Amino acid sequence: MKYVYFTTMFIVFILALMVNNNKYRSLTLSRFSTFIILTIIILISGFRSPNSIGDTGTYTYTYRLINVNPHLLDNSKDYGFTLIMILLNKISRNPQILIFFTAFITNLFIILALYKYAKPFALGIYLYFGTVLYYVTMNGIRQSMAAAILFWAVRYVINNQWKTYFIIVILVSTLHGSAVIFLPLYFLVRKEVWNRTFWAVFFISVMLVVAFRPMLGIIVKFLETTQYSNYGRDMANNSSSVNLIRLSVTFVPIVLAYLVKDKVRNQWPESSVFIYMSLFNCIFMLFSTQYLYFYRLCIYFELYNLILISRLVHFYDKKTKMLLYTGIITFYFIFSWYQVSLWNDYYRNVLVS
Repeated sequence: MKYVYFTTMFIVFILALMVNNNKYRSLTLSRFSTFIILTIIILISGFRSPNSIGDTGTYTYTYRLINVNPHLLDNSKDYGFTLIMILLNKISRNPQILIFFTAFITNLFIILALYKYAKPFALGIYLYFGTVLYYVTMNGIRQSMAAAILFWAVRYVINNQWKTYFIIVILVSTLHGSAVIFLPLYFLVRKEVWNRTFWAVFFISVMLVVAFRPMLGIIVKFLETTQYSNYGRDMANNSSSVNLIRLSVTFVPIVLAYLVKDKVRNQWPESSVFIYMSLFNCIFMLFSTQYLYFYRLCIYFELYNLILISRLVHFYDKKTKMLLYTGIITFYFIFSWYQVSLWNDYYRNVLVS
């Protein structure tokens, strides 16, 4: 998987640079290059083998079981995703259609959001690979699709169109129930950053992280009454946690934003939305030091860093900007190489085998 991943990363980054190149820039070229990028990304993800990468095999197995028993998922609480599988099953019994569909929807919404908000677009695309989020979308399929749609819907948060946003969140929660956390978050992420509320959220969260293990018994009992009871049982018996390298990387966007906080506040009014999302990414990554699967919630929030980091470079002086841009490219390449090498899942593309 490693060589496929980084070859794709290199190709789409070069294409994305064409979108940013002022010498050749035109709306037609920009859209065409973006379309080619999206096509490549979908071809790699959507035609991966049903037996490759993370949860892909689990969803493939479930999809095949529906062929045998269409009522297997009648009691599923994530009925939106169940409905998708049932409808796709009527078109084809080959689970490849599910892999392609989820890859298409996930990457379409992510690229649309990056095209609109990432400045420069090429850096946003690079970070999509450098933060290994592209890899993650091929693992946590259902949640990644939900996260991608909410990421695209950030425009409704920025424009204070809460009714539209709430409808989208409720619909997306039928794909993955955890998406409902974005209903209350809507009101918080529109507030100013770096004030008392911001720091209170952070420090209270840190205290909860410290108290997590002592309060584990209460947490497990609560989860037993929800659809996440299996996580409760696993929590009690599993001490696995996220590694410190990944935790450190999570705080990079927040630090970069803080260093130019006054410029950002004055020149980019909607930045508070992305900074708060980045803060929650840090918070759930901290919780992941106590229990690994809290990282799953980071899938929602990490996407906003792609826009935040790409925008922040602009707020530094010219000399620092060049150093920062080079540093980001180098730093995230090393990080992604380390992380992808560590995971190194089996990958096979059905189109070429």
